Amino acid sequence: MKEIGILEIFHHWDCVYIISRICKTNKTNVTIFTTSHIYSQLKIALGKNISEYNFIIKKENETKKSFLKKVKKICNEKVDLLFIITIPHDVRQWSQFLTFKPKTNIVLFIHEIENWIKPKILFDFKNIPKTINNNLKAILRKIMLPRFIAINVMYPPMMDYVKNNTNYSKKVFNMGFLCENPAKKIDPKKISFLIHGRIKEERGDYNLLLDVFEKLFEKHENISLTLLGYPVGDYGKKIIEKCKKLRKKGYNINWFESFIDLKEWEESFRKSNIAICPLSTKIITMGQYINSGIFYDACRYPTPIIIPKTMPISKKIISSTKTYSDMNELFYILDYYIKHKKELQEFQKKALENSTKFFLEKLRNEFLNNIKELNI
Repeated sequence: MKEIGILEIFHHWDCVYIISRICKTNKTNVTIFTTSHIYSQLKIALGKNISEYNFIIKKENETKKSFLKKVKKICNEKVDLLFIITIPHDVRQWSQFLTFKPKTNIVLFIHEIENWIKPKILFDFKNIPKTINNNLKAILRKIMLPRFIAINVMYPPMMDYVKNNTNYSKKVFNMGFLCENPAKKIDPKKISFLIHGRIKEERGDYNLLLDVFEKLFEKHENISLTLLGYPVGDYGKKIIEKCKKLRKKGYNINWFESFIDLKEWEESFRKSNIAICPLSTKIITMGQYINSGIFYDACRYPTPIIIPKTMPISKKIISSTKTYSDMNELFYILDYYIKHKKELQEFQKKALENSTKFFLEKLRNEFLNNIKELNI
C-alpha cells in the first residue's frame, strides 16, 4: 500500500480535492496536511468520502514553520509521495519551504510555468521593491526546483508548453480536472448564461460584456445571466451597480456580493447552458496568466464555454469551446445559440461527451501508471 501525502496551508482547497480524489485508490492511503479553513471546505466537497482520508490539521495558534516541521517528520516516517499544492507568491513566506526537505518523493503543483521553469531576472529601476522580489524568487526557484521528482500542471496545454518550450526533463503530471457528477439542471424554457470568475478589472472588461447582454436582453425574453464571482475593489462595485440598473429595466440578471459557497457555485453551473470568460487586454501565456478556472468548472459541470481567442484551448474540450476576438463577434455567437436551440443542444452534448475524459477511474489509472513509471 502506497502512502500519499498532500500539503496545502494557503487557499487552494479545490486543488487538494482533485488530487485527493484521484490519488485515493485501493492501492493507496492518503494523508492531507492542511488548515481548519481548508478542511471545512473539503468536508463539504468530499461528503461521505471524507472517512477515506487521514487529516493532519494546523492549529490556529501554530506557526507555519512549526506545522511544516511536523509534516516533515511524518513524511520521513511513512509518506512515499508528497504533493505540495502551493508555494506562495510572497517571497517572505518562502523561508519555511527552503528548509522543508523531507526524505520522500515530492511533486510540486505549478500554477505559473514560466515563473518556475524559465524564471526571468528583471532590471526595473523604477520599481525597486518589485525587482528585488522578482529576482529573489527567480534565484530561489532555481535552487528549489531540483528537489522535486516531478511537477503537476492543471491545464492540459500547460503540459504541452513544458515539453515544447522549456528544458525541463523530469516527469510532468496533469492532474487538475475532474468530473464526478455530470448531471445538469437546465430549464428548457429559458437559456441561462454565466460569466465566470471574480469581478475585477484585470480579469477582463465586464462593462463591455454587460453592454453585449443589454442588447441581447432587448432582443430576447427567454434568457438569463449570472455573474458567478464576487466583486473586488471599486471596479467590482461599479459593475454590480451596473447590474442593478439592468435589473431595474426588467432583465433577468443575477450576481453575488460576497464569497460564494460551494453549493451555490455548483447550483449556478448546473443550471447554465453556456459559460463565458471576459475579454482581457492582459497578455495570456502559459507561464504568467491563464484563466484555468473556467476550464476546470466546464469539465466538472459539463458546460460549453466561450472564451477570448487569446486563451489556449485544450484538445480534450475543443469541440465544446468557441472563441471570440471582440464584442461584436461575441454578440453574434450568443445570438446564434439563442435562436438555434438544436445547435445549442449539440454544443451542450459535446461538453457532456468531453467530460467523460475526466472521469475519476480514468484519472486514477493514469496516476497509478505515473507513480509506477517513477518507481514509487
